[in-house]
Amino acid sequence: MIKGWVKKRKVTRAPQAPRLFYQGKQNHERESGQYHSANGGTNPYTWIPKNDVDKVNTTFSFERSSVYQLEKILGEEEVYFLTTYFVNPNIICNGGRTKEQYEEEGVGTGLWIQNGSNPIRDTKEVGLYEKDLEGTEWVKGGCFRTMGVHYWYRSHENMSCSDFFPLTAIYNRGKLTSFAFASFGNYEFSRRFEHPSSTALSMFFPTPVPKCLYDEYERSGGFSSMHVFFSVRPWNIFC
Repeated sequence: MIKGWVKKRKVTRAPQAPRLFYQGKQNHERESGQYHSANGGTNPYTWIPKNDVDKVNTTFSFERSSVYQLEKILGEEEVYFLTTYFVNPNIICNGGRTKEQYEEEGVGTGLWIQNGSNPIRDTKEVGLYEKDLEGTEWVKGGCFRTMGVHYWYRSHENMSCSDFFPLTAIYNRGKLTSFAFASFGNYEFSRRFEHPSSTALSMFFPTPVPKCLYDEYERSGGFSSMHVFFSVRPWNIFC
């Protein structure tokens, strides 16, 4: 049993990858959780209920986005998943790691973002070091104390918000320190979501900030984000 989490049941969200689903204890914490494969794979994710998304006025299509996956959670409520992996999904879905590998490597070996229906084929690996992003489509944004330097995928001033990539990779001292899920809409069903003001967008996004973000922020009623840290002392992160 994982401290602070409740095992719900075994589920399958990938070919040949049955996993155990854990959900946070406190207030049911229905907006986030983890999947654990039998052989050392950990997949942090968040989800947003479809009913909540349907109430949001936004030009961004959750339904057409390759990053959001619409599924029924535990066979009941329809939700949009955002899923990441700390172990290459190709390894998870093909037997996983050995006990020796798990003990040597720990919880994970990197960060992969699911960007399609098939986690083996449709994943985007994020560089462990800031230098790894040179020459890629990850664009450097602002640095925020206690978080780090934010990088956004294919972000530019004249982009369309229908192309917005809802995750940001965050670095401190050149190394991947955390990442964050980021969605249009002010979702208040969870205390784990942060709701930055529109004036704070310039502190996170590249300069100049994509023009569409301010309009989309007002149209959708806000912005909801959730950070996942690889540090136990994020307050020590400086810019």
